[in-house]
Amino acid sequence: MLLFFADVAFCILHLFNRLWLSGNELLRLDTDGGYSELFQYIKEYWIVLVLFAVAWRTREKIYGAWALLFAYLLCDDALTIHERVGEAFARHWNNVHTLALRAQDLGELGMSAVSGSVFLVLIAYFCLHSTESAKEVTKDLALLLGLLVFFGVFVDMVHVALPLRGMNLIEDGGEMISMSLITSYVVDMLEQRHTPGLLWQLTRGVLTAPWARCPGEHGRT
Repeated sequence: MLLFFADVAFCILHLFNRLWLSGNELLRLDTDGGYSELFQYIKEYWIVLVLFAVAWRTREKIYGAWALLFAYLLCDDALTIHERVGEAFARHWNNVHTLALRAQDLGELGMSAVSGSVFLVLIAYFCLHSTESAKEVTKDLALLLGLLVFFGVFVDMVHVALPLRGMNLIEDGGEMISMSLITSYVVDMLEQRHTPGLLWQLTRGVLTAPWARCPGEHGRT
């Protein structure tokens, strides 16, 4: 709840800055090196440390693989790796456009896809050699990571294609809350207060509930 309310406070400061304050760029959610982004770096740093600590305690290599993934995300955010790759791509293929996306956007997507695939293979390999508990935790972390990717990639690309007012608040605010959920989850892992696979089971339960099915599926045997 502390992390969540901090995220909400940054979102409120972003709105006040846009509407009423003097225009302090550091209060904006989408400013590189702004206050909210520094808070994101701290959360990612905590996630990496905690996952390495859990990997050391449990001797489960899968947690080390997850720690490496979030270490990359921290470096990517702090050093703007995928943005730099997108700029390099745009310099060479500036005339490439598709689905209202610029060449730089396509370069950023390509970089994210390549790096994501590498870590996906690494995590999948160690998952096959993990205990059932670690596999259930991996399902939960994959679900939370999917939420982060939804806001950080999908909503971001929609914002580029359809520059609607307020989309940056949805995108960056969603990323912050997603990272807070991941931080809270891994801290629960460290303190052994989590139930492996609970998030995955709850999500499956919601998606397979009778009210979530198509109308034509009701009454089938």
